[in-house]
This record gives sequence, C-alpha cells and structure tokens, in this order.
Amino acid sequence: MVGYINNMFGAPIINCIFSEYLFNFSLVSLLFLMGMLFALDEKVTTKMKAAGLKVLVFPFAVALGSLIGGFVEA
Repeated sequence: MVGYINNMFGAPIINCIFSEYLFNFSLVSLLFLMGMLFALDEKVTTKMKAAGLKVLVFPFAVALGSLIGGFVEA
C-alpha cells in the first residue's frame, strides 16, 4: 500500500529517494535498534548462551528455504 501511494504522488526523483534510500535506512536503523535492545536484555542473552548453537537452526533453515525457493522459481 505504501509503495502504491509513493508511486502516485510527487516527482519521480523524490519517489526514488524515498523508495530506495529513506525506506532502506529506516529498515536498517530499525534492525539495529532491535538488535541493541535484544542484546541489552540480560535474561535473553543468558537463555541464548544456554541454548548454544541450537539457536541458529531456525534462521539457517529460513535462509536455506528462501534460496531453494528462489532457485525453484527461476
């Protein structure tokens, strides 16, 4: 919805700036801030240390599934 509204209004240069740079910057800053809040929580960090490498199974499975889905789609 936001992409559709962004494409309907304003000059193409402004749309390009908002689409590529501002949205990417906001997503990266959100990811950074969430990571910082996650790292500052002592309960979460102790649970992750106790879990060890089992914590990485889900993110790697998602990445692998995305790659396989991309190859199947292409």
